[in-house]
Amino acid sequence: MRRLILPALLLVPVCALAQIIVPPMPAEKRAAFEACLAQTNRDEHAVLACLRQVDENAAAPPPQTPPQTPPPTTPPTTPPEAPTAPETTPTQAEQDYDAIYGGQQYNPVADSTLPAPAQLPAAYDPWEKLNRKVHGFNNAVDRHIAKPLARAYVAVVPRPVRLGVGNFFSNLGQPLSAVNALLQGKPKEAGQALGRFALNTTLGWGGLFDPASSVSTVSSARRAPAVSPCSSAS
Repeated sequence: MRRLILPALLLVPVCALAQIIVPPMPAEKRAAFEACLAQTNRDEHAVLACLRQVDENAAAPPPQTPPQTPPPTTPPTTPPEAPTAPETTPTQAEQDYDAIYGGQQYNPVADSTLPAPAQLPAAYDPWEKLNRKVHGFNNAVDRHIAKPLARAYVAVVPRPVRLGVGNFFSNLGQPLSAVNALLQGKPKEAGQALGRFALNTTLGWGGLFDPASSVSTVSSARRAPAVSPCSSAS
């Protein structure tokens, strides 16, 4: 133990003298040195190589950037002058007009010799306010009530049922069609309307079906003249 104390006491002045002779490493060089050591295995050869690399980088002069030259300035360009219209000499007719009317420019819009413009009669509707309100009400009902109901009816009710409902209401209008034909002096059309109403009401289950259309189609086909093959071939 006493043998170790004497060498330790001798190392104290030696370390102090080394700190005085060898100055400490600056912060930038220390950071570069530690970064170099982090990429090696930290043996004595690597330490010496890193110290040599740090000293060489510190002794190398900093790179000089070339001076920036200002961009060449171009003189401002003046816009080209617009070509002037050539002066035209007045014709003989224009000179005569100027001599008669004192050189005034003719304006057909402000010509007092022209007749007055046509005045259209203003539309007069004493019920305009009421008509506009009724029209707005009808549009609102059609947009918010009738149109959604019609779309829901088509989407929910199948097509055969909708066809039957249409046939029923169409059959109810046949008596009115017969009366209208009688008033026009058309008894044949009136009889056909009454016959359709009777046939669809009895055989068509109250008008849900339309057997009268099938009967009229068959009867018209029987009344059509037959075409002989000889006449068609000729």
